[in-house]
Amino acid sequence: MNWDIEKAREHYNIAQWSQGYFDINDQGNLCAHPYPDKDVSIDLPGVNG
Repeated sequence: MNWDIEKAREHYNIAQWSQGYFDINDQGNLCAHPYPDKDVSIDLPGVNG
């Protein structure tokens, strides 16, 4: 099975629970969108340092 970002989105049902505030970015990390209508995202694993 080839795993990709779209399959991760489907598997974790991101669209259902995130309401646009969370997604998986191009690096495969969970990211937060504090303003879903703007192009701003925070890579959550990167927050830890």
